[in-house]
Amino acid sequence: MHRPGSPRKEAELRKAAENHASEVEQLRCRVEQESRDTHQVEANALREQLAELEKSVEQEKAQNQELQAVQEKALRGESEKHGQQLKELRDKLEKTEQELSGSRDKSKELEQLAAELQPYKEQGQSLTTELASSKQVAEQLRADLADLKLVSLNTSKEVEELKGQREALQMQLSASAAELSTLKSGHKDLSSKNENLQRLHG
Repeated sequence: MHRPGSPRKEAELRKAAENHASEVEQLRCRVEQESRDTHQVEANALREQLAELEKSVEQEKAQNQELQAVQEKALRGESEKHGQQLKELRDKLEKTEQELSGSRDKSKELEQLAAELQPYKEQGQSLTTELASSKQVAEQLRADLADLKLVSLNTSKEVEELKGQREALQMQLSASAAELSTLKSGHKDLSSKNENLQRLHG
């Protein structure tokens, strides 16, 4: 038959349960705090990485903007030059048409004018083609500049490696020279001793 526990025993059990619950709650709070601290450290590291990345992007953006400004200036100059040439051709055409407006044989003269202006028309088309080609050249220059930066970086690394190899070879050469000097000194001593022995036996 089950006997109920004494009030003292039940109080001790309740106290132990409360202590256990308190320890569990403290442990849970500690785990949460450590987790927050870990996340904060990771967040700070990510912020630093993000700042470095943004700085690098801004630098590349500034370089690209500078290169683009130079290219746009060159293209703008070519475009203005071609535009001026086209304007001169239009003015010449307009002036010629006005001069021919009062001509009795207007049709014949216009045909002749069209033949005369054909080279200018072809020149205008050629200038348009050259302008498009200039834009393609600018794009190629941008790509070549990126390739040159990569080649320069690789070349710098190779130069550093060659410097290290040269220093190692110089150290080996110095060691070999010292060893050769020691060998020469030893050989000189042996020769001297050999001469002394020969004199004694002689």
